[in-house]
Amino acid sequence: MSVYSMAFSNIDIRGAIEFAIDYVEQLKELHIFIYQCKDLAAADVKKQRSDPYVKSYLLPEKAKMGKRKTAVKQKTLNPIYNEILRYKIPQESLRSQTLNVSVWHYDALGQNSFLGEVNLNLAMWDWKFSKRHWYPLEPRGRPIQMLQTGF
Repeated sequence: MSVYSMAFSNIDIRGAIEFAIDYVEQLKELHIFIYQCKDLAAADVKKQRSDPYVKSYLLPEKAKMGKRKTAVKQKTLNPIYNEILRYKIPQESLRSQTLNVSVWHYDALGQNSFLGEVNLNLAMWDWKFSKRHWYPLEPRGRPIQMLQTGF
């Protein structure tokens, strides 16, 4: 589950998310380019579909920075977003942050379901590396990923 949500789910975590991050010096903004997800778990097992959306937090200062969310894509396990999530933050402040990107199934009549997450430690992030990359979705509470930029 995302670190700051009380929603629980018994959905098996699978699939991946493609995104890139970049710092735009002129705007003093962190940009998270959310491209797409693939092979997500089905929240509606009978119909084999989900209504996924992506949300992000900068941790540990969740309350200060707030969350950002994409639009909900309906009835798909392979949503395409092509959206940018933005945080106004000085670049030096990012050294103490972890980027949490999570995927959720939207349920208009009930509780949203967790579909997986990625945690990136920004302390050692190479800001010259802003290419799109596929990240496997992980269950709640997995260790922070360190992306190897050499591939």
